[in-house]
Amino acid sequence: RQNPNLKPEVVSPGHMVISTGDNGEWYSSSGTSVSTVFVSGALALILQAHPELKPNQDSNGSCIDSVKIALMNSAQQNEFASTHDNHWGYGELKSQLWLQEISNSEQC
Repeated sequence: RQNPNLKPEVVSPGHMVISTGDNGEWYSSSGTSVSTVFVSGALALILQAHPELKPNQDSNGSCIDSVKIALMNSAQQNEFASTHDNHWGYGELKSQLWLQEISNSEQC
């Protein structure tokens, strides 16, 4: 796990995800737009728990690197990739592990 800038970084649910719709209806959706919700939601909760990681006019980007490295290190590898894979990234998003990795890392 050498480079947190390789894409994709992680995979998350994005196929046939069930959600609510109009008038109490349910529907399923697939794609990267659906998958993005899981990663951005996890990131929002992490930044809520660690507001010092949020970028500001005085930051040099090191906090962003710390968050990305923690994401890379916390991803659960699968049988398809033992390091980085162009399809699976570093593995599956594990939000709780990502938060633990951030909490245990040196603050920027």
